[in-house]
Amino acid sequence: MSSRLKYSNGVRKHFGLGKRVTNSDASGAQPSESDLQPGSGARLDSDTVASLPRSRITARRRNAFDGLSSVAVNSIVHTVQTDLSDGQLLTLTGRLDAEAAPELEQRCERLIGSQIRTVIVNVGTLDYLSSAGLRTLLSTGKSLQRQNGKLVLVATAGPVRQIIELAGLDKIFPLYATVDEAVKQTTGGSEVLHTKEWGADVLTVCGRVDAERAPGLEEAGRRILDKDYLKLIINLSAVQYLSSAGLCALLNLAKLAKARQSRLILCGPSPAVRQILKLSGFDKILPIKEELSEALAL
Repeated sequence: MSSRLKYSNGVRKHFGLGKRVTNSDASGAQPSESDLQPGSGARLDSDTVASLPRSRITARRRNAFDGLSSVAVNSIVHTVQTDLSDGQLLTLTGRLDAEAAPELEQRCERLIGSQIRTVIVNVGTLDYLSSAGLRTLLSTGKSLQRQNGKLVLVATAGPVRQIIELAGLDKIFPLYATVDEAVKQTTGGSEVLHTKEWGADVLTVCGRVDAERAPGLEEAGRRILDKDYLKLIINLSAVQYLSSAGLCALLNLAKLAKARQSRLILCGPSPAVRQILKLSGFDKILPIKEELSEALAL
């Protein structure tokens, strides 16, 4: 066995991908049927695939992860970058494989070069995560650590989270189930995330909205309401505490939205926060919805 194949098999074993199956072994034998069955852990190279009958290729593609990595699927990953007060949130969708990983790595290098010290990467929305994607996450995290920064991963239960855990990245970097949880645990304060959903601007507020952090919420809202005829939704589902300063910020944004002929909607407050809003009369000033989906439908 060549040194290159030994290295390839070692890498695959490390990531739980199984031994690479070549067109024939040293004795000239072809790969067995068991090598082509789901759960065998074997991977086929291009020469082997070319030499197999079409029926055997079809059977091979029924494996759980190989179905995702079929050549019929384009290799592409989409990245949505969101500003945090002291970091960046990257939400990845699509396929993070050997072709797409360099683009993500370059983006992360630019962030680190611009003195960003906290990068939260939501990989739970990916369709596929390869060993090349894992290496990119690992190298990015190590680079941040050298700069006294940190990489935080987000992934809900599912195949991608299983890959992260099997590779051991959850032992190296913090791993959370939701973005809200990651932001709260990472910063320990309040964060405002700006996203676009169904044509509306959504500000998701996390943590405590007190006298120190309320100005950040108001500033984020004012940047959005700089134009007329907009729909701004403030998602309060992750807010733990809303002070009088936070109420003042919401009131100022309500006045600005009215002046701009725009709509401001609140959604998702906890029972405690909803009680504060009601006692302050905000239920008479602004629409308050239980869920984000209800606010988007208005």
